[in-house]
Amino acid sequence: MQTETRLFITHIIQNNLPINEIYTADYSFLNARLQKHYGLTETTNNTLFVKTHFPANSSRRGLMTHASVLAKAFDGSKTSVVVRGVLPLEAFTCTAPEPPLNNPAVENAVNEQANSNLTEKEKILDRASRDACKTCHAEIDPIGWAFTEFGLAGQSVSFDPDGDPLNVHGELYGQDFSNAAGMINVMAAKAHFAPCFATKFLIHTIGRKVQPTRSTEDQCAIETAVEKATNDGSVGAKDLLKAILTSKTSTYTGTIQ
Repeated sequence: MQTETRLFITHIIQNNLPINEIYTADYSFLNARLQKHYGLTETTNNTLFVKTHFPANSSRRGLMTHASVLAKAFDGSKTSVVVRGVLPLEAFTCTAPEPPLNNPAVENAVNEQANSNLTEKEKILDRASRDACKTCHAEIDPIGWAFTEFGLAGQSVSFDPDGDPLNVHGELYGQDFSNAAGMINVMAAKAHFAPCFATKFLIHTIGRKVQPTRSTEDQCAIETAVEKATNDGSVGAKDLLKAILTSKTSTYTGTIQ
C-alpha cells in the first residue's frame, strides 16, 4: 500500500503535474494484489506496479482513497465516520475544526452516543440535531460517510457500517454527490489544496510548526511559494516544492527569537 502512494506522489512531482491531481487523479500505481483489493481486474503481477486508470464509475480518486491513507482512519477495530471525515480536512486542506475543549454539551453528546445502540446513520442525524455539534459535523460527516465505501483496510465494500447496502449519497458545501469520487470533486472545487500542501512541506523542511508568533513570515513564505508555482491557474507540484525549499523561511540559519 505504501509503495502505491510513493510511486503515485513521485510521478506527480517528477512530472510537475498540478497539485490538485494528488487529490483528484483517476489513476494510481497498483500491483495485482492491490488491483484485487480495489475490486479491479488484475492486469499485472504482485511484483510489478503499473499505472492503472480507474473506471469512470469508480469511487476512487486520488490520495484520499489510497488504502494506505484509509487504513489510518479508524476507531479501534472499525471504520469511523468522524475520523474519516476529519482526516482529509486536517491533512489535505488544513481546515479541520478545532477539537471542542471544556464543552459539556459536546461531552454529553459523545458519551450518549458511545453508550447508545444508534446506527452510524442515526448518529449522524443525532449530531445534526444538536446545536453544539451540527456546525462542525455539517462538514465532517458527509466526508466521512462518503468514505464508508471503503473498509477498514481501504478495500472496496458492498455494505455500509450498519450492514445495509451502500448508499453514500450526500451533500457537501451545498452540492450533491453520489459517491466518494463525487464528494472529492466537490471538495476540490472549494478547497485550496496547494496552500495546505505548502504548509505541510514547510513544516517538514524547517522542522517546526508554523508558529503563531511568526505567522506573518510563515504565511508570507507559503503564499509566495504558491504564487511562484502557479501557471495558468494551476500549481505545479515540483515548482511548489522548489519555491518552498528556496524561500527565506527555509534557508534562514539564524536564531528564532
